[in-house]
Amino acid sequence: MPNLQKKKSKLGDIKISFRQVLGTPEDARRVFQSINSDTKRLDKYEEYHLRSRGSDAYYAIYACCYINDNKSNLEELQYTRLNELIELGERIHQLLFSTILLDNEMSHGKKIGLVNELMNIIAGDQIHNIMSLNQGERVENLMSHLLTILCRIATPVKNTGVPSLGFHPYLYFYKDQRFQITSFLAWFSIVYEIHESLMQIHHRTISFKDFTRVRRSIEFLIANFPVATTETVGKFGSGIKGYDRLQIVYKAFICLSLEMEVDFDDEECLNTFILSMSKAFKYINFNEFYVERFLGGYDDAVVKHVVGYVESISPISRSKPKAFSALTKSLLKHNFLVGNHNFCLICDGLIYLDSTESDHRIAKAVGGQGVLENGLLVHPICNRMKSDLSLEEIRADLFGELLY
Repeated sequence: MPNLQKKKSKLGDIKISFRQVLGTPEDARRVFQSINSDTKRLDKYEEYHLRSRGSDAYYAIYACCYINDNKSNLEELQYTRLNELIELGERIHQLLFSTILLDNEMSHGKKIGLVNELMNIIAGDQIHNIMSLNQGERVENLMSHLLTILCRIATPVKNTGVPSLGFHPYLYFYKDQRFQITSFLAWFSIVYEIHESLMQIHHRTISFKDFTRVRRSIEFLIANFPVATTETVGKFGSGIKGYDRLQIVYKAFICLSLEMEVDFDDEECLNTFILSMSKAFKYINFNEFYVERFLGGYDDAVVKHVVGYVESISPISRSKPKAFSALTKSLLKHNFLVGNHNFCLICDGLIYLDSTESDHRIAKAVGGQGVLENGLLVHPICNRMKSDLSLEEIRADLFGELLY
């Protein structure tokens, strides 16, 4: 009896909160789930998504992020290719969050924020279009464009025929057992620019073949010069706040690698790298490379080339940060060690087994057999470049001339 009276007395302390939700019953249910979660609040990206109702981005995000609960909202488009739109969203979700991000434990709201920023990179303010005329077609085109760029980064389970670079997530998007959203956004932006023939270094348009030619040097710099990433993110912020600055660092790696073969055992090469990066990025600490002062010979032409390029693409003043926070998470099954992984025999870049293709060492066109001894795993884009060439011929084509 005393226990019953005690429980009754607590009823007076209970406060009931009412909240009006504009949208469908599905929207209301999601709000209810959010405010009853551990955080007791609606995720800001979910809230932003609800407020953008009717835009192209709103429907594209529904298709990509609400995999098991999107049909009723997508039906609002009255689009004849509704099933194809749903399937496209599922393919993007699988490729982005499983193949590329390795099933990282990212909250639902942050997944929404990430997809929104990826679409913003490839389409800008067009994603906010709310015109109903041909909206279903616009949404499908936007999602198809996003899938194509993601397919350039890694190969999906259901191959689209787009040859991927086969980026290894542990090298490009992870550091110290943490997923680096800033690095991912920076590389996504670079891959998008190369795909669209928008990336230029001193008026030269950079192609995927150009990138592949110097990929081994770029990956060497990523693995051995992490301070560039760490200090850039530390200075300019993570996620949307800093990826535009970080991509400039990665572009400097590409520029330097096109000018010279990176080899830190070569004193002049190391000195050229140090001087180029220290002049181009004055905030980066080079203490791990030299203690007191810069000594030794260097290639002055390369230094001027890299510094001039960085200055040409650097913003005069830092852009205002947008509403997008860091999405770093610490789910990583094992540490990344370059020495424990295989490398592509065509470009020497790191192999990601989920994004590879089988190729003949000796081409079928010249009698190569489909046997194990004649097989090798390579990046899909390297396989396209090789075609019927021998391994020696494609490597000669790629590495025979490194300079402009």
